Amino acid sequence: AEEVTPLPKKKTPKKKEPAKAAGPVPWDVAWPQQMKPGLSDIGAWVNNPLLEDLMTWIEAAYQVEPSVEFSKCSLDKGWNIKYKKGSKSLCVLYVRQGWFTAMVTLGAKQVAELEPLLSTFSAAFRRKYEETPLFNGGKWLTVDVKGEKQFIEVQRLILMKAKPVKKEA
Repeated sequence: AEEVTPLPKKKTPKKKEPAKAAGPVPWDVAWPQQMKPGLSDIGAWVNNPLLEDLMTWIEAAYQVEPSVEFSKCSLDKGWNIKYKKGSKSLCVLYVRQGWFTAMVTLGAKQVAELEPLLSTFSAAFRRKYEETPLFNGGKWLTVDVKGEKQFIEVQRLILMKAKPVKKEA
């Protein structure tokens, strides 16, 4: 008769409490994927009038509506605002507390048009432009909009991307 040796019992790991967040709750935690925020929720989180100003300008100039979409991108996970004119993306607005980031992707043609104008942009933008690698001849440019200067730079990039809709007389 063989002796049966009982298997050792697995130790259940002690449950750890989640670490207390030092500072504000991240956007993707406050508004997880299953809880789509409205534009007013996003506006309240950003709490910067430049967001509403840019959205109003885009909607009037291009006759487009915003689309609130969830991004699973590990670099910027969470809900964002996308503007498209037809199938072409005009920009994506990423939510921050007190400000926002605008991403405008320029193709090779627009990059060539932008280069001679770089001296008319801020030093911070020029530095960001130089640090941004080419992707299929174009660049995915991001601008942290915290003030009027960045707001105007984003408008200029969007205008390079697509011409505004002509208003009917």
